[in-house]
Formats: sequence, C-alpha cells, structure tokens
Amino acid sequence: SAEQRQALQRLAEYRGDIFTGLGAVQQAQQSFTLGTLLAPDNAELRAKRDRLLQETNGQEADGKVPCSIITGFLGSGKTTLLNHILRENHGKRIAIIENEFGEVGIDDALVKGDNMAQEEDIVEMNNGC
Repeated sequence: SAEQRQALQRLAEYRGDIFTGLGAVQQAQQSFTLGTLLAPDNAELRAKRDRLLQETNGQEADGKVPCSIITGFLGSGKTTLLNHILRENHGKRIAIIENEFGEVGIDDALVKGDNMAQEEDIVEMNNGC
C-alpha cells in the first residue's frame, strides 16, 4: 500500500542518515538508493544520495582496508597463488605478512624470486610473529 511504501521510504532515509553519521558511507548510499526507489519524487532524498556519491567519488570512504588470509595444507598452492597475485598488475597496493614456520624461510625465498626483490621492499622478521 501507499502508506507502507511511505513508511519504508522514511525508514530508509533514517537509516541513511544514521549510517552517514557513523561514517558507513556504503551502507548510507544503499539506504538512500532504496529510499529513492520507493519515493522517486523525493528531491531531498535524491540530493542526499547524490551528495554522498559526489563526496566519495566512487571510492570507499569507510577507512577499512581489505584483508585476505591465505591458508591451506602443504603443497596446496598457497605460494603459487601469492606469486600470481604479486606478478599481475591489479592496480592495487599489496602488503604481505607471512608467517614462516621452521628454521629456514622457504616461501620467503620463493616469493623473492624473479624480479620481486627489485620492485618492492621485502622485510623478513625473525621474531616469530
């Protein structure tokens, strides 16, 4: 019904305002977008959504850094995957924290191979994490 649509639109706008105040820009954009779908004629809501889109300019503004953890059994291809990620040009800055287990750093030597050592700074920490 029209009343339910209006109530959902107000709820989406409130959520967007709260998320904006908390700095959760992506969630705020989703809430404002939902609100504009429910009430396409609401100019104030569209302005809030558009302002957020302009401020972020398509970038993540929540300050979070994506993190991937690669685990697996011996010989499962972890180092091969890591070398593939490092060799390809993804347009991202990549940092690796590697936990070597044992006296000799085998994976460290494999990752440093080829031209990785010339392109990036590699620091080995021998403090056991």
